[in-house]
Amino acid sequence: SSVPVLLSESSVETSSSSSTIVLRMRHLLLPTVVLFRGCEGSSDFTGDSYSLISQPLSASFPDLSPALTECHSRAAASAGCQTVQYLAELRDLIASDVLVGDVQGKLETISSDVSYGQIFSDYMEKGRTSLEIRGPSNHTETSDLFMSVAQATETLSKLSQCLDGTPPEVASGGVSLQEVCPSLLDDENSPLRVPGLIANDYLARLTEDVLSPGKTDPSGLQANAGSAFASTLIVPPTVLHLGATASTRHGHACELGHTALFEVLAGSVEVTLGSAADGNFGKSSSTLHRFEYDRGSSKASGTLGPRSQLLVPFTNVVSLGSMNGEATLLKYCFVDASSLNLAKAVAHVAAHSDGSTSGSSGSSGAAALVASALSSPRLDTSMLRTPRVLSWSEHRLWPRSDSAASKSEPGSGGRVQRSARKSQKEWQAETKWKWRIIALTLPTVAPPIVRHVERGSATLGWLTAFTVTEGDATPCGYRVLWYEAHQASAAGEVEVGHEWLEARGDLKHAYDDLHAHQVEYALPEGSLKHGTEYRFRVVVFYGEASSPKGRASLPVTTPPLAPPARMNTAPKLLSEASHSGEATALGEVASATRLVLTVPPPIDDGGSPVLGYIVEVRHAEEGMLSGWVVHGAYPDVRSGPWVKLEVDDLVPDSTYQFRVRPYNMIGVAPEPGSPSQPIPTGSRAAGSPGAAGSSPGLVLLGHGAREVATHHVDLDEESGEEEPEVVAHLEGLFDPHVFMVHGPVVTLCDSTQSFAYEGGSAPIWAAHYSPRKFRVTAELIATDPPAACVPLKNARAVRGRVALVERGGCAMVDKALSAQAAGAIAVLIADTGQCKAFDQSCSAGAEKKNGEGFGRLDVPAPWGKLRIPVAMILKDDADKILSLFE
Repeated sequence: SSVPVLLSESSVETSSSSSTIVLRMRHLLLPTVVLFRGCEGSSDFTGDSYSLISQPLSASFPDLSPALTECHSRAAASAGCQTVQYLAELRDLIASDVLVGDVQGKLETISSDVSYGQIFSDYMEKGRTSLEIRGPSNHTETSDLFMSVAQATETLSKLSQCLDGTPPEVASGGVSLQEVCPSLLDDENSPLRVPGLIANDYLARLTEDVLSPGKTDPSGLQANAGSAFASTLIVPPTVLHLGATASTRHGHACELGHTALFEVLAGSVEVTLGSAADGNFGKSSSTLHRFEYDRGSSKASGTLGPRSQLLVPFTNVVSLGSMNGEATLLKYCFVDASSLNLAKAVAHVAAHSDGSTSGSSGSSGAAALVASALSSPRLDTSMLRTPRVLSWSEHRLWPRSDSAASKSEPGSGGRVQRSARKSQKEWQAETKWKWRIIALTLPTVAPPIVRHVERGSATLGWLTAFTVTEGDATPCGYRVLWYEAHQASAAGEVEVGHEWLEARGDLKHAYDDLHAHQVEYALPEGSLKHGTEYRFRVVVFYGEASSPKGRASLPVTTPPLAPPARMNTAPKLLSEASHSGEATALGEVASATRLVLTVPPPIDDGGSPVLGYIVEVRHAEEGMLSGWVVHGAYPDVRSGPWVKLEVDDLVPDSTYQFRVRPYNMIGVAPEPGSPSQPIPTGSRAAGSPGAAGSSPGLVLLGHGAREVATHHVDLDEESGEEEPEVVAHLEGLFDPHVFMVHGPVVTLCDSTQSFAYEGGSAPIWAAHYSPRKFRVTAELIATDPPAACVPLKNARAVRGRVALVERGGCAMVDKALSAQAAGAIAVLIADTGQCKAFDQSCSAGAEKKNGEGFGRLDVPAPWGKLRIPVAMILKDDADKILSLFE
């Protein structure tokens, strides 16, 4: 999007073999490839040359591009980065205003009987085309846009006397009328009249009270001007006296984004126009040369006769030359509603760039003062619908008297007032004109910055110069529009009231010299669609008026639907969670086999409601299964703002850690959540070791007897394709052995020393150190190897089941601990024929009939690690049970 501009003719070094051309390019933040193509007299482009610019250049703003690049790379939101971003957006605004539209300049001609309103709407407001206005040719014709023939003749006579002795090269290049002929400006009886086209010049309104109190005057102009402050910022007319061979150079007619109006007092002038492509905004136009204007297709030309005016917008550059003798012109530079936003932007950038500007003051301090004054909320931006010519003293006075404002529109300062003498049609036209001017002068908002984007919403930030005066009750604020991908029409919009932002504290004063405010606003949830690219624009509205749409933000894409985010908060026991507003008895949240946990929901549900939670557990003590395993899926049950999870079938007198993974219709959180602190299960009192007792009411269910919930997805006939997919994903988290059948379901109780299975039962003998606190119902599985003296090969299958091990090869406590480490919830040791009864012949020093358990004489320490029931069964009964496996 960057237009190359030749730096200077001296930069072209031509030899017989090659030439070097130095170009300036705008806004280069990245290394750029430039194509050089010959275009004179040949359509053969086979010799195209490509050259890589490894170091981006920024001649106009030597410190802006690096700072902007750094801010983008760090996504910084500091005040310094906001200033850089604001200036960059202003610079880009100028670029779009200057470069968008026709490549070549245009020149059109109309007569003086065309109304000011029509000229404003057809030419000034569009700002693309230069316009020649031919004035009255005799003494009888009058016009509100031109001074009379008599006044023009007298003005030319006085001006010729003032120019006598001025060097031709100075006069042809332009000299301020304030310098060469101040009497034409200061004398109350001066014949000079300011053209009606610039009667609404805002520069004349930049009085002391326009600037905020305490505003720093960087150039000292305000302090030095005193009562003549307004005349310091207003641009006095410039005199151009062109000799027979003299001409001005190609360049902007006015600086700092101002519109130019040339008035020919004598002679004929040849005009050549081109489009403005100068990358050095607001500065001297001497860098524009043959590169842009040598080809006839890129320029427009015409002739101005005496008593003609030439309106030249800032988007055009102009070259003037006399025809058939000498010519004298006056040049006015002004700002009105048609150019206010562009002039503010150019002045701001010029004020913040290095070096000096070529404005009327010749300093960046003057540009800063103009920029601040034009941005002031005190600036009166109303405009007369039917202005007339004024003397210079009337023109530079603000507010103006009723007689100076308009011969047909009384009112202070040119403000539109309804009069009883006006018809309804006239009043409607004035009201329409008022709102039109307000719309033109509302500040264009720079592209908003997307600070945060979610699936259904986004938080935007932007800088704006829009303010309202205290007590103004006119509805106003911002209209935020969003567009999908590259669609031309908005997908949605929302109005944000200025008063609402102030009340919320979201409107913060940012920079005094820019009169800018920083605004931050979050779109209502549900405004956007997930997984969609969006661009955003912000428009200022005030009553019936709206500002021009600013450029769109950089595109952002809302996140697609996804599984929930990782649980960053570890689960806690419900009674320990600080969110609980009621006292909770420990028995309600913890028992020997059950714990009630609580955890906050995920910070991001992935755009789809959370359906449940996968709970993973592991033992936090020595001798137990140490790895993480999926215990089950639990529904999304809320206890206040938190989730309550009732985890059961835990081993009593054990210590566990838990972690949680939420899931929705899209899938399960990609990573497990933070693990909890070790949480002990409850304890159920038991008799002394080896003592038999009544059957405990506490039952621990294992695989085969326990229903394991794998998900809480409600599948029905209308289920979409996503549902079976996420169900398969959730089921895949579980060990497949959970759902396999490895043996018959049995019930083992070490307290009553009973063992039952489908179709029968058998006597058992509990170990002396068996816990005797609960009974177990689960599948019975034979261990591999059968003696279980080494870590089990089928440990995954043994987990959650009753392990059947063979006696012999090692101590029975080692067998029990080996099975426990694999995750068994009970151990049944099958005798190999050594025992005929449960007495001392089976286990030394113990008799079942005496209430003693086997292993009574064993060292207690190894058995102290045991948490699950351990019992022995005689060989004959074990053989019957083994037949059930077949």
